[in-house]
Amino acid sequence: MDKANDLNWDDLRVLLALSQHGSTTAAANDLGVSHQTVARRISQLEQDIGAALVNRDAHPWTLTVTGQRIAEHATRVHQVVGEMLTGIRQQTSGMTGTVRITSITWAFDLLIMPALSKLQVDHPQLRFEYIADYQALDLQAGHADLALRFTMTPPQDLIGTRIADVTFGVYGTPQLLDEFAMARDSRTGATCRMIDLEGAPPHRPRIDSLGVPLDDLTRVGDFSTLVIGVQHGVGIGILPDLVGRKLEGVHRSTLVNLPNPGLGIWLLKTQNLRGSQKLRAAEAAIKAKIHSMLAETRTAALPLASAPN
Repeated sequence: MDKANDLNWDDLRVLLALSQHGSTTAAANDLGVSHQTVARRISQLEQDIGAALVNRDAHPWTLTVTGQRIAEHATRVHQVVGEMLTGIRQQTSGMTGTVRITSITWAFDLLIMPALSKLQVDHPQLRFEYIADYQALDLQAGHADLALRFTMTPPQDLIGTRIADVTFGVYGTPQLLDEFAMARDSRTGATCRMIDLEGAPPHRPRIDSLGVPLDDLTRVGDFSTLVIGVQHGVGIGILPDLVGRKLEGVHRSTLVNLPNPGLGIWLLKTQNLRGSQKLRAAEAAIKAKIHSMLAETRTAALPLASAPN
């Protein structure tokens, strides 16, 4: 009997989630199951295929060469099935009208608009309205249909999908990262230009935890200005890795490993919109874009700052 007929697609989805998220816990959160279920399904898939798919000695688990190849095939199958379903749904209507999306400004440029560009080409009768804000709009009041939020505690009256965790790093131009390395050595008496948000929210790692004097600190009032300041060499700054690793001319310091604050990327909507076809399509596109960017940041060979001589 052909073993391919015995493979369980749900088990392949678990392997695909593990390859995308990098840990059994994150994969379990994405799939809405326990990490024990993830481990059990991976073991069953290994038994069905007859080969090891993960390195269990590594923490977190990493995929073997065989596991990587199967995950790549599963990705292509997932894409083909997704394209097939998109075509069917388009023929049965529901992909017309306007979807109003709210988030913070930089998320539209980096995540949302790139994610939805193909969807709009495929469905020319579908429109998107982008509402940039720094205060959470009231979805229940109908101010928006879908929200992409970066939060630890999403509102309980909304339906939420936690897409991923937000991790942070110290970013700056090569010259400033050399200054940062010198300033971390208390024997030098050196200082480093730094930039940070005025009244930074509690979920962000604190800039005064980096072990350097704050003698030359520039404070800014919003996140977009912080990103521009880091890119133009105003100072080193703490940025989400999703943002910092996309900036040209900016490197990530290897000298500091910032803790994961537990901040999540959430897609939120109201209960009465849960069956909306166009919202589901927009959610899927945004989620796929974020997962793709996270995979790129894990595998890309990034230029990193070195320790001082």
